[in-house]
Amino acid sequence: MDFNQEQIIKQVSELAEPLIISCGIQLIDIKLASHRKNHLIRIIINKSDGVTIDDCTKIAKELDILLEVHNIIDNYRLEVSSPGLNYPLKKTEDYKHFTGYLIKIILHKDIKGKKQFVGILEGLEDENVILEVNNKNINIPLSQISKAHLEVDWSKEFKNK
Repeated sequence: MDFNQEQIIKQVSELAEPLIISCGIQLIDIKLASHRKNHLIRIIINKSDGVTIDDCTKIAKELDILLEVHNIIDNYRLEVSSPGLNYPLKKTEDYKHFTGYLIKIILHKDIKGKKQFVGILEGLEDENVILEVNNKNINIPLSQISKAHLEVDWSKEFKNK
C-alpha cells in the first residue's frame, strides 16, 4: 500500500466526518503521525456542551470499523479526543467564534521579524486575522498561518480563584 499522508488524511476525513456529524459532533482536526511502518491517526472532535469519554469511545469504535473495511492504512492506532485547552483554530469560523480570546499564531515565514505571536484575537477581516499584541493591532494573512490555537491566560485563571 502506497503511503501518501495527505491522501490518507483526506480519505480518513471522508469516512470520519459524516459519522461524527451524525452523532451531533464537530470534526476539528485529523492528524497523522508515522514512525517506520506504524501510524497514529489522531481525530479531534468537539460539541457545544463538551465532548465526553463516551463520545470519544463511540466515534473511535465506529470509525475503527470503517477504517478496517475500507483498508485505507495498515498498522495504525486510532485516538479520538477533545481539543483540550489549546483548541486548534483551523477554519475561518473558528477565528470568528473565538474573538476576544488569547491565541498563539505560528507563521510560515516572519512578519515584522517574528514567526510567533501571542495576543488577543480581535477578529477576522478580509482573510486577515486581527491580533492585539502589546496594545497594538497586527493584521496577519490567513495564508501565512502555519498553526494557531487558543492559549490559556494562567494569570487570569489564578486571579479568579
